[in-house]
Amino acid sequence: QRHGRYAEALVAAVRDDVAPEVQVTLLVEAARVRAEILSDAAAGTELLARALANRGCVGEARLLVARKLAALLEAQNREPERLDVLEELGRIEPEDDERMRVLGQVAILADELAETERALVAWRARLTARPDDGDPLDALVMLLEREERWGELVAALRQRETIGGDADQRRRDRVRIAELQADPIADPRAALETWRSV
Repeated sequence: QRHGRYAEALVAAVRDDVAPEVQVTLLVEAARVRAEILSDAAAGTELLARALANRGCVGEARLLVARKLAALLEAQNREPERLDVLEELGRIEPEDDERMRVLGQVAILADELAETERALVAWRARLTARPDDGDPLDALVMLLEREERWGELVAALRQRETIGGDADQRRRDRVRIAELQADPIADPRAALETWRSV
């Protein structure tokens, strides 16, 4: 009971006359008590969401809150909300490798939730940061093929060709480009030029 009263007191202290940064600290501590001590993940999640939305939640504090919130949402299988938080993490993660990992999570989760545009944005963000990274490019090619976005698919296949890989893969990509240019893109001249390069 005393832990519950402690959490309530912390939340009650989040008043307009309190500095926003202090409000965030109070909400994060209340969330910790609710989620970790009182095993009330839902309440902890709500408090962390309030903290993240607070204008005082900036810098290192924002990173910490977003990470904690993403973990809590994952534990509760609240994937649509988790996607929103992961996208925020993808924008603010300072470590390059970690940001690439988060963007991959965003893309995969968005695809699972049928949020195709968000998946494409995440894969492209990874490619912008690391143009020679074949994994997101492979995923992008598969996604564009599935969605029948032919012009974008041709561009992605050409990009994959430029980063190297084995000769057989490059040839398969060029053949696929020629096929797409012939139909459904209906550009026989471009298709012919691509076939010649094959």
